[in-house]
Amino acid sequence: TVSVDPRLDDQPQQLVIRESMLKFTSDHDQLEICKVSSPRALYLNRQDILLLSSRGIPESHFLVLQNENHLWLVQALLCSSIAFELLNDRVGSACFNFRDIAKGINLVEEPFFLQLIITCGHDCVSKFQQRAKIKTAKNKARNMFGIVDEYGVLEYGQVFIQYNHINDEKLDMIDKPPSVPPTILDNIKVVITKNPCHHPGDLRTFTAVDRVELRHLVDVVVFPQKGRRPHPNEISGSDLDGDEYAVIWDPDLVPLTTNDEPYDYDSQEKPIKLDRPVERNDINEIVLDIAAQNLTGDMSNLHLALADLFSTRHPEVVRLAGLISQELDAPKTGKHPITNEELNRYRIELLKERYPDFMMKERYKSYLSEKIIGQLYRSARRAIIRWHKAARTHCSLRHLKAAQIEDELVDDDTLETPQTNLSNSSRKPWPWQSYDNTGNHQEPSLTLDPDLNHPFSKSQTPWAKKLFSMYRENLRNIISVFNYQDEIDLFCRCEALDQLASGKQDLNISAGLELQRLIGTTRRHFYHIFDQLSIDSNLKPPHDNSCTRNSSCTECEEIKLARAAACYYVCYSQAAKQSTKARSRILSFPWLFGTLLSELKKRHQISNSNNYISKHIVIGRAIRNVAKQLIENKELKLKIFWPAYSDKGHLFLRSIKSTITNNLKLFKRDIENDQQTNSMCLSKILFIEIMNNWIRKQNVFGEHSTPADKKPLIREICWHQLLITFILLENEEISNENPLNLSCNFEQYKVVFQSLNNPLMIERYIEHIKYQISISSIDFDNSMYDYCIYLIRLCFRLAREQKSNEYAYLSDYLILALQSIGIEKELNDISIDIDT
Repeated sequence: TVSVDPRLDDQPQQLVIRESMLKFTSDHDQLEICKVSSPRALYLNRQDILLLSSRGIPESHFLVLQNENHLWLVQALLCSSIAFELLNDRVGSACFNFRDIAKGINLVEEPFFLQLIITCGHDCVSKFQQRAKIKTAKNKARNMFGIVDEYGVLEYGQVFIQYNHINDEKLDMIDKPPSVPPTILDNIKVVITKNPCHHPGDLRTFTAVDRVELRHLVDVVVFPQKGRRPHPNEISGSDLDGDEYAVIWDPDLVPLTTNDEPYDYDSQEKPIKLDRPVERNDINEIVLDIAAQNLTGDMSNLHLALADLFSTRHPEVVRLAGLISQELDAPKTGKHPITNEELNRYRIELLKERYPDFMMKERYKSYLSEKIIGQLYRSARRAIIRWHKAARTHCSLRHLKAAQIEDELVDDDTLETPQTNLSNSSRKPWPWQSYDNTGNHQEPSLTLDPDLNHPFSKSQTPWAKKLFSMYRENLRNIISVFNYQDEIDLFCRCEALDQLASGKQDLNISAGLELQRLIGTTRRHFYHIFDQLSIDSNLKPPHDNSCTRNSSCTECEEIKLARAAACYYVCYSQAAKQSTKARSRILSFPWLFGTLLSELKKRHQISNSNNYISKHIVIGRAIRNVAKQLIENKELKLKIFWPAYSDKGHLFLRSIKSTITNNLKLFKRDIENDQQTNSMCLSKILFIEIMNNWIRKQNVFGEHSTPADKKPLIREICWHQLLITFILLENEEISNENPLNLSCNFEQYKVVFQSLNNPLMIERYIEHIKYQISISSIDFDNSMYDYCIYLIRLCFRLAREQKSNEYAYLSDYLILALQSIGIEKELNDISIDIDT
């Protein structure tokens, strides 16, 4: 590792290396950089979580952290601005200009982008389930290079950490966010480890301090050179040769307990030295030995299982952690600490050939793990059911083992031409739709958006067909050569060119480069007559003006819009004749020119202002449907007071008695003794009514539950306390730095349901609801979305402050409610795989 040192400024030597860095003699004198320090987010894994949990971090903190990750994915199904963040992060802006597209197109309702969102969401939740891969808060934890303090200003037990801020792009940002100076952690407790980490001593806490001499070092963790033993060596036997560390300063995840004694990594056998020069046969033997005898993966899996069955500090588990370290060094030492036969004895004698459920060992017996990894696994399983269903419906993913090979191609010559005029007021459908034998109209699997038509698109259709044919052929070649399932699989797994800086030179990068070339070529063909490029000598520019792809006269702008509309029609009309899961189905083509399509959409919205679509229309529709059902079934249960000539109402709280065992007994009191709440808008009352009706139908309330339950029960009082908090806080900003300061008296009350209401008042209330759900209201849609997110975040806060698994489980269920709206467009019941 090479680090910046200002003392070398104006010196003859600009690069100074230690003697230990001279590995071998060579004529090669070029400095090659594999990776540079930069702001990198940190993802926890099973080993990190096991060690943190063993140091006293509450289980609720991990459950909430995973739920926060899942909530963000679910929000991407409901809100175009969050979908923009997800797609920008996972797919990258090099492929599509998501910002411009999202200004006119609702990303969560456009089929192509919905497929991308679902695939990204399914992939993330799969990693929750398979690896407990959970992203931490970007400014509370990082993945950092480790370097040594060259100035000798840090004491043993201290580290220096200065980090640049990661500013996520937001859809509503007009300009780039202002530059924020790096932050230095001063007198802050941090916890640091390095993967793989197995021994309890591999996870260590330090004090981050500020030192003027080190302020030129950013996005690295600086370890002291003082002490009886180097700190990096205490952490998984590291030696600062390019090692990266998980660095966490989130107070919720920093243990307060004393560090365990580190493992003695220097006690291992030294490499065997030959009495002759190393020959190629020696190298070949070592490589073959590593390939044939490497048991690191099996040993790590066994350690995970034993740590769950016993604990990370159990003598046999600690011994196995040491053996894993020796196995990792086997390529250098030539010594394997354990044989496969000895490993099998571990499995038989200690595990009894039974594995925790989260390891998904189908050939072995399993048990339901009560530890935190098991709880996270079952939470992910509850989440993945609907993601799996959505992926099967919308995509053809290899990892689902459900892809349908449907490569029948549609002849371009069979495509009909679009209508040259589509009245904005009539909004006629595209003319290719079919009818069955009885003459009844059959809705296609894909409906073309009439707002993306242009009066001149017919003249551009032949040209668009040729460009689409070229793009489709080359895209399929990339998919085939790099063994992707379909275009969605390709776009979601090709990390943008930014990954080149991280040194991950793999097939994903190669496929990404090929995709970039194809996109660039396709766009050049689209814009070449405006850029005055001579791709086709027979095709002349529209006129002699100096128009370009970014600057056009009115005439050229209309031609661009017509071309984009023709590309959309040619591509989508073919896709509409194929199954949603057909591998040959292409939808990405027109969105290479998404800025123009977005402009077309905005034109139609302006000319037909009554047809403006709410950005939260998905959740608004679902809530209206539920409200209608509640009225029809006479299931409105809240006791309310709605003063005449007011747009706000009140709810009521009733006193309860909570015994030591938390068994709740309702006092028999007159209605007059119920306490009236503060006033709130009627839409908030309706939201509470709907969510209460839904949660009760899920049968999640109960007094007795265990951590191993696939559907953990929560006490009903937790739900009431959440509702009362939701009622009283009036949408205040929630943050970890601002405690809720909840009154303990909250637990003495319940929201009053199933009460005899004033008939006249309830009739007025019902009429108001009927009116609300009968009209399209952007404010109503936005309010319902905001209420959902606020209620769930309040639940997160309660779980953290009270270190309560119950509130973590409750937030889990509420996110599943939101997930059903995002995927199924209705508020449906939870699906739990009880039998698997």
